[in-house]
Amino acid sequence: MDIKSAFLNGLIEEEVYVRQPPGFESARFPGRVYKLRKALYGLKQAPRAWYARLKSFLLNSGFVMGSAFVCATRLLLGLLTVKRYLKFTPELGLWYSSGSSLSLRGFSDADHAGCRIDRKSTSGTCQLLGTSLVSWSSCKQASVALSTTEAEYVAAASCCSQLLWMKATLSDFGLRFGRIPLLVDTTSAISVAKNPVLHSRTKHIDVRFHFLRDHYEKGDIDLVHVEGVDNALIKGEIESQWTGLIALLV
Repeated sequence: MDIKSAFLNGLIEEEVYVRQPPGFESARFPGRVYKLRKALYGLKQAPRAWYARLKSFLLNSGFVMGSAFVCATRLLLGLLTVKRYLKFTPELGLWYSSGSSLSLRGFSDADHAGCRIDRKSTSGTCQLLGTSLVSWSSCKQASVALSTTEAEYVAAASCCSQLLWMKATLSDFGLRFGRIPLLVDTTSAISVAKNPVLHSRTKHIDVRFHFLRDHYEKGDIDLVHVEGVDNALIKGEIESQWTGLIALLV
């Protein structure tokens, strides 16, 4: 069914020739090849050609493409992880109140050299729509940070990218946002984003993280300092502290 509906309808721009398939050889011209008019199953161009054909059809039919069009992949391991979590925490859940506002904000935090094996830092971010937690992450950074400032700056950049994606997605539903507050508990990381002057302690930071500064200057986000004591997304907490933090998030 997938082959019939998808891979036989994509038009290809390149010239592609194939050998005569078994059972369909020409008795008169056995050495000739076929020139493809459409994308054939097995071609590298087939998925792209099908997507282009489908996209063109939908747009011509009056559909509007969203500003954030993400292809999500579902993995069995991820499903098993969710199932295990639900099995052992049936009493926990996210609560989305109908009376909550639709203001968007984000929080970011990071430790420094928290992993004892490779000394990489861990970024923790969460995004709230009103008082409702809608997105969060806790992951190890790709490179070793030379300072707490760098680790916090990288975490803030990660949170910023998620906030911009959410802003683009929500704009499809008619929601508009001004400067989105991004709350960081380290003033030095905020200073790096607000001050474009190159400093000897920060000049080595990968340029891809400086898009945080770019979007601050454009007015997309507003970097706000907030006191941070608990680190739910980057450090292990004792049970009593963890229970209290969960109550604040959900």
